[in-house]
Amino acid sequence: YLQFYDYIVALFLPLFKNKFFKKRFIFNYIDITQLLKNEYYQKRFNSSSFQGYLNYLFLKRVKNNKIDISLAVNWFENQPIDRGFNLGLKKYYPETSVIGYQGFILPYNYNFHLMPIKKELITGQIPNTIYVIGKNLVSIMKKYCQELNVKTAPAFRFEHIYKNSKKPSNGYTVLVPLPISFDESYSLIKLVIEVHEKLKKNDIRWIIKPHPSLDYEKLKMSFKKWPNNFEENQDKFSNCLLSTSIIIGGSSSTAMEALTYGIPVIISCSRNSIIKNPIPTLIPKTIWGSCYTPNECINELNRLLFETDDLTKRKQNEIGKDIKENYFEPITREKTSAFFS
Repeated sequence: YLQFYDYIVALFLPLFKNKFFKKRFIFNYIDITQLLKNEYYQKRFNSSSFQGYLNYLFLKRVKNNKIDISLAVNWFENQPIDRGFNLGLKKYYPETSVIGYQGFILPYNYNFHLMPIKKELITGQIPNTIYVIGKNLVSIMKKYCQELNVKTAPAFRFEHIYKNSKKPSNGYTVLVPLPISFDESYSLIKLVIEVHEKLKKNDIRWIIKPHPSLDYEKLKMSFKKWPNNFEENQDKFSNCLLSTSIIIGGSSSTAMEALTYGIPVIISCSRNSIIKNPIPTLIPKTIWGSCYTPNECINELNRLLFETDDLTKRKQNEIGKDIKENYFEPITREKTSAFFS
């Protein structure tokens, strides 16, 4: 539906859309106008904004072709791509119901763009209804704007947590899920290798689960010495969890997914960046911890796994059940119908 002219418009539009800098922007009594200007001029030609403009123009062309839209579902991360999509719908299909779905749990304090502000709601950049996958996520989503219409919907990507059960295993299995970022994966593996060398335990299986888009061979070649007992696993993450004792990981939904099974999680934190912890503060430290150094990681392994008694393990399983109930919605015909109604 897009025409060549639309691509030209989307390409050059950032050169002209800067009228809002004629006024000052004050945040907490501080003038941040120059800060916003610098950010705008540095980032205005990024690919996400370009696709956002195209989404807006696409909906204009669809309307010109007299195509009706009764319902629009937006995988909602509140990025420029989403804003262009939602603005186009509000402009050309004002009567259409627009729902946004966040089928994930990410570090909200780091990815704070996921939580809309009131100005985005007023200007029509937000879906009519935002759906999150757990009831305890509703208040998080409304942190900056209480007027948002936020509801819960089935956790479609996490259906397995209601079907699969963790299998008992001998010894300990440490699962290390690597993120898509090469630098983050490098830092995580560097930590794990140092922990592995310091522990010197023979009853530990070390399972490395690379992200599908990560160049795993390049990562391995980046280290002079790669432990022989590091096992690569390309199976589904949900299957890897069934025989896992503990996870050492980073910033994705995999941490919360593991906790639902009562599997403890250690979040690896970098000294060079903001902490990307996806675990909400309401979840007790009985089942999770964080570390910056190999020694801190070993201390957390001892606390959460090696030195735990039966009472602690039962508490971890109880916490896992509470997390499943409060942060994940089961998939039912009734809830699915309500989502698409």
